Formats: sequence, structure tokens, C-alpha cells
Amino acid sequence: MDSTADLTVPFVGPGVMAEAMIQGLIARARMPSSRILVSGPRRPRLGEFSQRYGVRTTENNREAARASSFVVIAVKPQTVGKALAETKGESGPTPSCFRSSPGRP
Repeated sequence: MDSTADLTVPFVGPGVMAEAMIQGLIARARMPSSRILVSGPRRPRLGEFSQRYGVRTTENNREAARASSFVVIAVKPQTVGKALAETKGESGPTPSCFRSSPGRP
């Protein structure tokens, strides 16, 4: 059995970087779009993701973080702190975080 069969990949931040990663997950890794959850504050942008890729969306970052034991933080550098604070403690007992933010170590 595939160990990723039930894996949900949550993204906080529906920007260009998240979009590129989502395209790769769907096209190259053949991940079902139903296993991808994208959160962000702008409903129109979330709608674009939903229509274009068939992914699930939410405006609630905590909800996205609860969907998996890890979360992909794909936000602009000035909002990394806020995104981390909103998702802290929401990703299960041993959370992992992947931050995709240009210009930050």
C-alpha cells in the first residue's frame, strides 16, 4: 500500500510559490487534488485555486494546519511570523513545518 494514500498536504498562503508546488504535486507526483488543502485570506484567490486545480480551500490557517502532521508555509517574508503563530500547535503531536519564503534563512 502507498504510504501517501491518505496524506493531506496543507498550504498556508495561496501565492505563486504554493501554486508552483501544487502544480508539481498534481502533475509529477500524481497526487490527487482532493489531498491538497490551501488556506489564505482572499476568497477570490482561493476560488482560483479551487477552479484551476480542484483543491480544497479554507480561509482558516488553523484548519489547514490541523489537516496533517505538517504544514507548508508559503507566504511572503513579512507574514511568516503571523502564519507560524496561527498554525502553532495545530499539526498533531510532532508537527513539522516547511517554510517557502524567499530571502529568509
